[in-house]
Amino acid sequence: MVTVHDTGQVRGGIGLAAERLGHGPAVLVTTASDHVALRTPTRPDHFSGNAIHLFAPPAAVRPWLKRHADSIGHLPGVDGAFLCWEVPVDVVADGDLASLLPDDVPEDATVEAVSAMVWRPDLRETDATTRLAALAALDVVEPGGLDIRSGAAEHVMAGARALYLQAGWGTDVDYWRWHMAQQRDLMVAGRCDVWVAYAMGIPAGRASLMHDRQGLAIVEDVVTHPLHRRKGLASALVVHAMRHHLATHPDDAVVIRADAIGPARRVYERLGFVTVATDICLRTGASGDHG
Repeated sequence: MVTVHDTGQVRGGIGLAAERLGHGPAVLVTTASDHVALRTPTRPDHFSGNAIHLFAPPAAVRPWLKRHADSIGHLPGVDGAFLCWEVPVDVVADGDLASLLPDDVPEDATVEAVSAMVWRPDLRETDATTRLAALAALDVVEPGGLDIRSGAAEHVMAGARALYLQAGWGTDVDYWRWHMAQQRDLMVAGRCDVWVAYAMGIPAGRASLMHDRQGLAIVEDVVTHPLHRRKGLASALVVHAMRHHLATHPDDAVVIRADAIGPARRVYERLGFVTVATDICLRTGASGDHG
């Protein structure tokens, strides 16, 4: 049985704790008494890597924006701030986002609500296994057990990189090459698996799963090529990645984060993910161009 973590036992919330698992070694993470600071000096455009995660919802954001400016905003190229905190409610089900925000949020700030979802096997859809049929005609490159020196891992990452660009996730090749290199470093450290599905030699879908070796894992970067969408491929890859991980880490809590009001959330709910909290993400200025 997979243990569902009590969000009160994770400082800052399980969703934000899991989100930090997805950052590679280039992101410097420091913990203070009331927040976690993330800094990426080599990539000021990586806004979620130049952020502050608060341990509790703030009474006011202005002091935190100043703290961000003083501790992170001085890095060359960082324009604006990125603050995140977690509230133990489902915004969609329990209320509107505005009621959860301090009164001093700047007018030009962008605020997003992200559902922090934990997989509950007892609620898993009974036909979830059939979703893997979507992979039947595809070739899934499995990262588990690969010899990093053989170049097989690089093949996987190259496919994932190509898929990002083909799926329209941006045209900055340099950034996506860096992003994939970060995940490859996590693969080498034994903390990440990247799954890429190929159709006739062309990347059709990918998903990654990171974990901390202490009971927490997150599925991220679920991407499907436009020609292969609405066929159950994303669901199949998520199930595939979870099965592989839980075969060796059966007690881990697996988290996925999705736009609180977006279609992906409904897909994950059908797979048995349950919203346990909402991550509030506030962004000012440009704050970089890439998540």
